[in-house]
Amino acid sequence: MKKGTLTVFGLGALGVVALAVITLLVGAAAYIAQPVLPVVPVEVLYRESYVGEGYVAQITNKTSKHVAVKAHFSNRTLNQSFQATIDLPPRATREIGWLEGWKLRSGDHLMISMADHRNVSARIP
Repeated sequence: MKKGTLTVFGLGALGVVALAVITLLVGAAAYIAQPVLPVVPVEVLYRESYVGEGYVAQITNKTSKHVAVKAHFSNRTLNQSFQATIDLPPRATREIGWLEGWKLRSGDHLMISMADHRNVSARIP
């Protein structure tokens, strides 16, 4: 071995560069080959509460199939959170507000999750 020559696993400097490039290409191909998950098939709207304070979240199933989603509400300012599992028949809407245990306020964050789907997030302005 010559002095000043980098040898890793029996590879010279060019071999190391080639190995690094191959590793990057294989990693990129594996990343690209990952399946893209669909978004949770719901629509999230909100309205002012008719009988109490704050807002009411309206979560609508946009499919012709029954779905069960998890809703996570949080208010970072007040350091409070609330979670619920919501069963949604096809094309049905469920409302979550103070009657269901969470008084939505301006700035609240809502995240809807479902297995094998990307989360849906919303924020009350």
